[in-house]
Amino acid sequence: MKILVLSARRPSNGGRGDQKRAWFWATQMTPRHDVTLVTLGLADDEPAPSDRVDLTGVRIIDAPAPVWRRALAAVIGLMRGVPLQTSWTSAGLGRRTVARLAADHDVVIALTARVVTAPVPTPLVIDHIDAMSLNMRRRAGIDPSRLRRLGARLEARLMARHERRLAGWAAAQVVTTAEDASALPAAPEPVVLL
Repeated sequence: MKILVLSARRPSNGGRGDQKRAWFWATQMTPRHDVTLVTLGLADDEPAPSDRVDLTGVRIIDAPAPVWRRALAAVIGLMRGVPLQTSWTSAGLGRRTVARLAADHDVVIALTARVVTAPVPTPLVIDHIDAMSLNMRRRAGIDPSRLRRLGARLEARLMARHERRLAGWAAAQVVTTAEDASALPAAPEPVVLL
Protein backbone atom coordinates (compact mmCIF):
# COMPACT_ATOMS: atom_id res chain seq x y z
CA MET A 1 0.00 0.00 0.00
CA LYS A 2 0.96 3.62 -0.47
CA ILE A 3 0.54 5.42 2.85
CA LEU A 4 0.67 9.17 3.45
CA VAL A 5 1.42 10.30 7.01
CA LEU A 6 0.76 13.94 7.95
CA SER A 7 2.69 15.10 11.01
CA ALA A 8 3.18 18.48 12.66
CA ARG A 9 6.81 17.66 13.49
CA ARG A 10 9.63 15.42 12.30
CA PRO A 11 9.75 11.95 13.90
CA SER A 12 11.89 11.55 17.00
CA ASN A 13 12.33 8.74 19.49
CA GLY A 14 12.87 11.22 22.32
CA GLY A 15 10.55 14.03 21.30
CA ARG A 16 6.94 14.94 21.97
CA GLY A 17 4.03 12.55 21.67
CA ASP A 18 3.27 13.34 18.03
CA GLN A 19 6.95 12.92 17.10
CA LYS A 20 7.04 9.50 18.76
CA ARG A 21 3.81 8.49 16.99
CA ALA A 22 5.23 9.64 13.63
CA TRP A 23 8.25 7.45 14.31
CA PHE A 24 5.96 4.53 15.28
CA TRP A 25 3.78 4.72 12.17
CA ALA A 26 6.69 5.22 9.76
CA THR A 27 8.90 2.47 11.17
CA GLN A 28 6.08 -0.06 11.58
CA MET A 29 4.78 0.37 8.03
CA THR A 30 7.96 0.90 6.02
CA PRO A 31 9.03 -2.73 5.70
CA ARG A 32 5.77 -3.66 3.97
CA HIS A 33 4.45 -0.39 2.50
CA ASP A 34 5.49 2.67 0.53
CA VAL A 35 5.40 5.47 3.13
CA THR A 36 5.49 9.22 2.51
CA LEU A 37 5.76 11.44 5.59
CA VAL A 38 4.82 15.11 5.30
CA THR A 39 6.02 17.31 8.16
CA LEU A 40 4.54 20.74 8.72
CA GLY A 41 6.84 21.98 11.49
CA LEU A 42 9.14 24.92 11.82
CA ALA A 43 12.93 24.49 11.75
CA ASP A 44 13.06 24.64 15.56
CA ASP A 45 10.90 21.50 15.69
CA GLU A 46 13.86 19.52 14.31
CA PRO A 47 14.82 16.77 16.78
CA ALA A 48 18.16 16.93 18.54
CA PRO A 49 20.87 14.78 16.90
CA SER A 50 20.55 12.23 19.71
CA ASP A 51 16.79 11.89 19.08
CA ARG A 52 16.91 11.46 15.30
CA VAL A 53 15.70 8.19 13.93
CA ASP A 54 16.66 6.17 10.89
CA LEU A 55 13.80 6.43 8.43
CA THR A 56 15.46 4.65 5.54
CA GLY A 57 12.84 3.93 2.93
CA VAL A 58 10.47 6.71 4.04
CA ARG A 59 9.97 9.59 1.60
CA ILE A 60 9.97 12.78 3.68
CA ILE A 61 8.45 16.04 2.47
CA ASP A 62 9.02 19.11 4.63
CA ALA A 63 6.34 21.78 4.24
CA PRO A 64 7.19 24.42 6.84
CA ALA A 65 5.67 27.88 6.85
CA PRO A 66 7.30 31.02 8.22
CA VAL A 67 5.92 32.47 11.45
CA TRP A 68 4.22 35.38 9.66
CA ARG A 69 2.28 32.97 7.41
CA ARG A 70 1.27 30.83 10.38
CA ALA A 71 0.08 33.92 12.26
CA LEU A 72 -1.94 35.11 9.27
CA ALA A 73 -3.46 31.63 8.82
CA ALA A 74 -4.32 31.52 12.53
CA VAL A 75 -6.15 34.86 12.41
CA ILE A 76 -8.07 33.93 9.25
CA GLY A 77 -8.83 30.51 10.71
CA LEU A 78 -10.21 32.00 13.94
CA MET A 79 -12.48 34.26 11.91
CA ARG A 80 -13.79 31.12 10.19
CA GLY A 81 -14.19 29.18 13.43
CA VAL A 82 -11.14 26.94 12.91
CA PRO A 83 -9.10 26.12 16.03
CA LEU A 84 -6.01 28.29 16.40
CA GLN A 85 -3.64 25.32 16.68
CA THR A 86 -5.07 23.74 13.52
CA SER A 87 -4.66 26.88 11.39
CA TRP A 88 -1.22 27.57 12.86
CA THR A 89 0.07 24.03 12.29
CA SER A 90 -1.28 23.34 8.83
CA ALA A 91 -0.40 26.72 7.29
CA GLY A 92 2.55 25.25 5.40
CA LEU A 93 0.53 22.72 3.47
CA GLY A 94 -2.58 23.92 1.69
CA ARG A 95 -5.75 21.90 1.16
CA ARG A 96 -5.02 21.42 -2.54
CA THR A 97 -1.55 20.04 -1.85
CA VAL A 98 -2.89 17.60 0.76
CA ALA A 99 -5.69 16.52 -1.62
CA ARG A 100 -3.19 16.05 -4.47
CA LEU A 101 -0.83 13.98 -2.32
CA ALA A 102 -3.71 11.99 -0.80
CA ALA A 103 -5.13 11.12 -4.21
CA ASP A 104 -1.87 9.33 -5.02
CA HIS A 105 -2.02 7.17 -1.86
CA ASP A 106 -4.20 4.34 -0.57
CA VAL A 107 -4.64 5.74 2.94
CA VAL A 108 -3.82 8.95 4.85
CA ILE A 109 -2.82 8.86 8.52
CA ALA A 110 -3.14 12.26 10.20
CA LEU A 111 -1.24 12.65 13.47
CA THR A 112 -3.52 14.79 15.63
CA ALA A 113 -6.51 16.90 14.72
CA ARG A 114 -4.14 19.81 14.05
CA VAL A 115 -2.99 18.64 10.63
CA VAL A 116 -6.31 18.16 8.82
CA THR A 117 -8.42 21.10 7.65
CA ALA A 118 -10.59 19.46 4.98
CA PRO A 119 -11.75 16.05 3.78
CA VAL A 120 -9.33 14.09 1.60
CA PRO A 121 -10.14 11.87 -1.42
CA THR A 122 -8.57 8.82 0.26
CA PRO A 123 -9.54 6.86 3.41
CA LEU A 124 -8.43 8.93 6.40
CA VAL A 125 -7.22 7.60 9.75
CA ILE A 126 -6.99 10.19 12.51
CA ASP A 127 -4.48 9.36 15.23
CA HIS A 128 -5.62 11.89 17.81
CA ILE A 129 -2.97 10.70 20.29
CA ASP A 130 -5.14 12.55 22.83
CA ALA A 131 -8.37 14.56 22.58
CA MET A 132 -7.21 18.14 22.08
CA SER A 133 -10.59 19.55 23.13
CA LEU A 134 -10.24 17.74 26.47
CA ASN A 135 -6.65 18.98 26.79
CA MET A 136 -7.78 22.59 26.26
CA ARG A 137 -10.66 22.22 28.76
CA ARG A 138 -8.11 21.03 31.33
CA ARG A 139 -5.86 24.00 30.59
CA ALA A 140 -8.82 26.37 30.99
CA GLY A 141 -9.29 25.06 34.51
CA ILE A 142 -5.72 25.35 35.75
CA ASP A 143 -3.91 28.17 33.93
CA PRO A 144 -3.09 31.03 36.34
CA SER A 145 -3.68 33.67 33.64
CA ARG A 146 -7.29 34.76 33.22
CA LEU A 147 -6.68 35.66 29.57
CA ARG A 148 -5.12 32.26 28.78
CA ARG A 149 -7.99 30.49 30.57
CA LEU A 150 -10.46 32.39 28.37
CA GLY A 151 -8.42 31.54 25.26
CA ALA A 152 -8.27 27.87 26.26
CA ARG A 153 -12.06 27.77 26.73
CA LEU A 154 -12.59 29.21 23.25
CA GLU A 155 -10.03 26.83 21.74
CA ALA A 156 -11.68 23.87 23.53
CA ARG A 157 -15.04 24.72 21.93
CA LEU A 158 -13.51 25.22 18.49
CA MET A 159 -11.49 22.03 18.76
CA ALA A 160 -14.52 19.98 19.91
CA ARG A 161 -16.40 21.18 16.82
CA HIS A 162 -13.36 20.39 14.64
CA GLU A 163 -13.09 16.90 16.16
CA ARG A 164 -16.77 16.27 15.30
CA ARG A 165 -16.09 17.38 11.72
CA LEU A 166 -13.04 15.12 11.53
CA ALA A 167 -15.03 12.13 12.77
CA GLY A 168 -17.32 12.58 9.77
CA TRP A 169 -14.36 12.61 7.37
CA ALA A 170 -12.49 9.69 8.96
CA ALA A 171 -12.59 6.02 8.08
CA ALA A 172 -11.09 5.29 11.53
CA GLN A 173 -9.88 7.12 14.64
CA VAL A 174 -7.31 6.04 17.22
CA VAL A 175 -6.28 7.52 20.57
CA THR A 176 -4.03 6.57 23.48
CA THR A 177 -6.38 6.50 26.52
CA ALA A 178 -9.96 5.52 27.29
CA GLU A 179 -10.60 8.95 28.84
CA ASP A 180 -9.55 10.67 25.62
CA ALA A 181 -11.61 8.21 23.56
CA SER A 182 -14.72 9.06 25.59
CA ALA A 183 -14.18 12.79 24.87
CA LEU A 184 -14.15 12.23 21.09
CA PRO A 185 -17.11 11.64 18.76
CA ALA A 186 -17.62 7.91 18.24
CA ALA A 187 -18.53 8.14 14.54
CA PRO A 188 -17.93 6.60 12.06
CA GLU A 189 -16.76 3.74 14.27
CA PRO A 190 -15.86 3.64 17.95
CA VAL A 191 -12.50 5.27 18.67
CA VAL A 192 -9.80 2.59 18.94
CA LEU A 193 -7.16 2.63 21.67
CA LEU A 194 -3.64 2.20 20.29
